[in-house]
Amino acid sequence: MPPSEGRVEPARLARMLGDWPSNDRGLARALALGISQLITDSHLADGALLPSQRKLAEALGVSRSTVTEAYEALVAADVVESFQRSGCRVRRKGFGAIGADQGAAPVLGPDALASYDIARGALPGLPIVADAIAGIDRRRLMGHVAAGGFFPAGLPELRDAVAAYYANLGTPTTRENILITGGAQQATWLVAQLLIGPVDEVVVEDPTSRRTLDVLRRAGTRLLPVPFAGSALRLDLLEQLVTRRRPRLVYCQPVVHDPTGLTMDVQSLRTFARILDVHHTFCVEDASSAELLFADERRPGLAALLPPDQHLTVSTLSKLTWGGLRVGWIRGSVPVIERLTELKRSIDLTSSVLDQLVAVDLLQRLPELRALRTADLRGGYEIARRVLARVRPDWRWTEPSGGTGLWVDTGADAGAIGSALRSGGVRALTGFEHFSPFGGLGSYLSLPLWYSEEHLEPALRALDRIRPAQR
Repeated sequence: MPPSEGRVEPARLARMLGDWPSNDRGLARALALGISQLITDSHLADGALLPSQRKLAEALGVSRSTVTEAYEALVAADVVESFQRSGCRVRRKGFGAIGADQGAAPVLGPDALASYDIARGALPGLPIVADAIAGIDRRRLMGHVAAGGFFPAGLPELRDAVAAYYANLGTPTTRENILITGGAQQATWLVAQLLIGPVDEVVVEDPTSRRTLDVLRRAGTRLLPVPFAGSALRLDLLEQLVTRRRPRLVYCQPVVHDPTGLTMDVQSLRTFARILDVHHTFCVEDASSAELLFADERRPGLAALLPPDQHLTVSTLSKLTWGGLRVGWIRGSVPVIERLTELKRSIDLTSSVLDQLVAVDLLQRLPELRALRTADLRGGYEIARRVLARVRPDWRWTEPSGGTGLWVDTGADAGAIGSALRSGGVRALTGFEHFSPFGGLGSYLSLPLWYSEEHLEPALRALDRIRPAQR
C-alpha cells in the first residue's frame, strides 16, 4: 500500500470540484472527470485518501451510487487504487508519473485538458543554454568519454566552479564542501533522507516551496509553520518554536522566497542567524531562486552567518537557465557532504557528465545569465500588473524583490476561484493546496511571471464567465 498523504475531507473536495456537473455529462462520469482533473493538476497529492463514498455523496448532494460509479471509473482508469479497509487512494502511476508542472491529459479523456495553463512554474530556457550545449569542447569531452564517467560527488571542475561562486559571495568554500545533484529536488530529498525522519519536527515558512512541502510530507515529517506578517517572516514566532519545540532543523528561503518573491533584509537575516545559533538549531537554506533578484545585486544568505556544521545550502542552475538542465548542488561541512555523497551513490551513481560540463561553462557566464533572466521576469511582473489592473483590480499583493511568481491575495476564497477557473478551462495554483503546510492561505493564488499579456488576460477573464455564486 502506498504511504498515506492524509485523508481529503469531503467538504474540501466538494469545494475543489466547483461546478463539476456543468459539463453536460452523466453525474458519475462528470464526477470522475472532475476528480481526475484535480489529480492531473496536482491539487490531490499522490497517496491522498479520498473521502468515503457515503460522506462524499452527502457533501455533493448526490446518491451514493453516483460516487461509487465515479470511483470505479477512476480505479478502472488506473487513476486511483482501491483498498478494502482504507478506501481509495490517488495513484500517480496511471498518469505515467507526471509531475506537478506537467499538463499531461488523464486517461479519462482529453476533455479534462485546460484551455489556459497559468500553473506552470517552469520558465522557458535561455538561448545561451543551447549555445553552451553546442559549444562543448570536443577534446575536453573525449577525455571524459575515455574515462569511466563516474563522479559520485560531481565533476571536479564543476565542484570547483560552485565553490568559487560561494567564495565570491564571501563564504569560503572548497570542492570538498560541494555535492552535485540532479537538481534541487534531488538535493532536498537527499537532505531529508539523511537528516530527518517521521518522529522529527521541521520548521518551515508558511507559505513555502511546493517542492519542499512534497519532499517533507513524503518523509513523514511533522511540520511547524512560521507565517509572514506583511513582507516579513514572523521571527518572534520562529524563536518561540525553536525555544519550545527544539526542532530537528529549520528549512527556509531568506534571499528570494518562493512563492512570495520576498527578500529578508540584512538586519532580519542577522536576527534569524542569531536565533538559530543561540539554540544550536540546524538550518537548511534553499537558495534555488537566489540569483533571481530583480535588482542588480547579490545576497550571501545565512551561510556567511552560521557555523559550517550548522548549515546546508540547497541550490540549482535550473531556475536561472533551463529546467531541462538537471544540475543542482548542496553546500555544507565536509563530514555531512561525505555522508550525503554516500547516500546519493545508493540511488544515483553519478549525475550526467554532459549536463555538468554545460554547467561549468554557464557558471562562467553567470552575470550575463542573471541579467537576461531578471530582465524577463521584471517584464513579466509589469505585464501581470497591467493585466490585474484591468481584469481583477481588487486583488492585492506585496511588491516582490525577485522570483518567478506573483503571490496574489484575491480577498476571497481562492479555492472557489480555482474551481471557477477550472470550470472555465484554466489551470491555476492556489495557496492552500500547493504552498501552505496545513491548508492555510485560503485567499491566495500564485501567478507565474513569464506569461504574455495575450495568454494571462484571457485566462483571468474566464472568471467573468462563471455564475456570481461561484465567484
